[in-house]
Amino acid sequence: MKRSRTLRLVLIGSTPLMLAGCEPSRPGYLYRDPASCIAAAVFDRSICQHEFELARATHLQSAPRYHWRGDCETDFGAGRCEPAPDNTGPYMPLMAGYLVGREPPREEQSGSGGGGTSGGGSARRTFASQPLYRSLDDAQHFRSADNLRVGSREGLTHVDADVTRSPAPGLVSRGGFGKSAARLSSFGS
Repeated sequence: MKRSRTLRLVLIGSTPLMLAGCEPSRPGYLYRDPASCIAAAVFDRSICQHEFELARATHLQSAPRYHWRGDCETDFGAGRCEPAPDNTGPYMPLMAGYLVGREPPREEQSGSGGGGTSGGGSARRTFASQPLYRSLDDAQHFRSADNLRVGSREGLTHVDADVTRSPAPGLVSRGGFGKSAARLSSFGS
């Protein structure tokens, strides 16, 4: 009787964990830069630029940090790392793109003459736009700051809910971003 009660408690306790894995994927739009977003004509120019700026702000706060430029370049490639701002860690990768967390406006923008500048209906936010990266060992896919695979092509993509959460800032303790490198959440204390 004790064993069945323990098993029941374990099953009850693990139910939220099992359900968390059942969260539906969310639609997002993957772009290299505001120009490619504008050219796709899904969102107007102001939304493309604004979402890029939001992703860039998140990038500055939560991009993977490396002690050494060489470690960063081992993961992302020569010339694809930059000094991190404000004492948050010496080096971080450059953004390779961004994920727009909005639904397209309700009105069709295809009649705008291209460029997506018609300013049609509002684009409802579904999650905070995120910066994206490309690692050397998986250069065909864009990845989140938490090293989760997002997609390989620009445009509409469906991402797991984990990708849409703001990443925790941290310092990568060694090379291997594309191999799920350990991140130290206590950096800066």
